[in-house]
Amino acid sequence: MIKFTNILNEMSEVNDNSKTDFLDTPVNRKILSLILKSHPELPVKLKDYIRHSDTKQYRKEYVYRKIEDFMNTKLGISDSDIINQVALFYLINPFVGDPKTEEMYGSKDIYYSFINFTGDEVEEYDEEENEECDDCSGYGYEDCDYCESDGIEECGECEGIGEVEDDDGDLVTCYGCGGSGDVDCDYCGGSGEVDCGNCDGRTIVPKEYIKYDLPIYTTRFISFQKLDYEDLDEYIDSPISSFHSQNEEKKYFLWVKDTEYESVRDDKNELVYDENEIIETQQNKISIYDIKYML
Repeated sequence: MIKFTNILNEMSEVNDNSKTDFLDTPVNRKILSLILKSHPELPVKLKDYIRHSDTKQYRKEYVYRKIEDFMNTKLGISDSDIINQVALFYLINPFVGDPKTEEMYGSKDIYYSFINFTGDEVEEYDEEENEECDDCSGYGYEDCDYCESDGIEECGECEGIGEVEDDDGDLVTCYGCGGSGDVDCDYCGGSGEVDCGNCDGRTIVPKEYIKYDLPIYTTRFISFQKLDYEDLDEYIDSPISSFHSQNEEKKYFLWVKDTEYESVRDDKNELVYDENEIIETQQNKISIYDIKYML
């Protein structure tokens, strides 16, 4: 493993200076130079990506993964901030031959932007979930109907009188109840309680419901100029399709597309957002904050 303690210290000093381009640094140039020497196929792979870079996610593509793997295994660098800097630096300089000497674009030349929007269809699923049994309130048992919950019943041998006739016709203490006239309820075993008939003693019962999922997407872009986010809600088709239509003459790269879901049960109207709704858009010159928390 190549030792890069001094280089990383140098990176820390560079990033502390707000006037310095945090992408175009000697550190990033050195790292990128090492990567390109080890992976000469990357220029071809990056050009392949760029052909579809408005819709293909760079962070999940071959070039990014190779840069990440090299920095992890060869340089011992696992910090995602540093990996993102180097990967982004190469993304905006696809034709560079020698990173150590050639003129290259840096952070001052690019914009970071994102669009947060909902999908065009609510997904519907039949689901089942265990819920607390209403009949027994989650206890798992109910009163025994046979003995009215007191746990005893009339002795069948003496019919409740406590005595029976012996072979000579004399009355003797009933051997079945010991003279009490009562015995443990045969159905509940004397406890006065039986398993709940609704949940069979499990305390829970399965309940079917409909789950509604609305996809929420966040697409993050890198561009050399400001992108157009105006009036996306006025289009009939999806917001992202409208976005691509408005910006088809511009060059931009899709860094990553994140997906989460808003979910509700049974009542679709409880969803906060509508289909094809713009939730938020943002655009600015890229910053260290964007590298650390947004990309």
